[in-house]
Amino acid sequence: MNIDIGSGEVVYGDVGFTYAEDKAVDRHITAYDAWLDREFGIRPNPNAPVHQYLDPEDIFLTLQTMAVYDAVALFKHSIEHMDCPLEYIRAVKPFVSTIIVITPNAATNNADYVDHTHVYAWLSPTMNNFLGRALGVGWTVSERVDVEREVTNGRDLVFIARKNE
Repeated sequence: MNIDIGSGEVVYGDVGFTYAEDKAVDRHITAYDAWLDREFGIRPNPNAPVHQYLDPEDIFLTLQTMAVYDAVALFKHSIEHMDCPLEYIRAVKPFVSTIIVITPNAATNNADYVDHTHVYAWLSPTMNNFLGRALGVGWTVSERVDVEREVTNGRDLVFIARKNE
């Protein structure tokens, strides 16, 4: 199962979660479509259910009710908007074996941080440290690729965290 956290209106995978009070316009960034499909089998899914959440506990309880396990969680241009990203990573951790985080790179993508809805600006070392601390022992975190963004012609950070077998 593939879980899209912060999906907005376009869900990648089997189930999406969108913030209930989010008034921002969702931008469907297609630059990752081929890569996500090739690497993880994750595609935009217009038929996927979208659950609204107000906090990480809503996501945790929904995944628990759905009996999700060994899933892939995708945070695609959502983690920079979250007030408490640590809590969101920890909410999905029990249900997943892989976490993908795609976020603007604050070092090379300054134009994107004019967006008033961004709470955090991520750099490569801070994202690496954050994921390592959020996931702890038993996970391997790696920066997979710094892909150019289609919308702003800036650059993103792309991190993959995998549960060790």
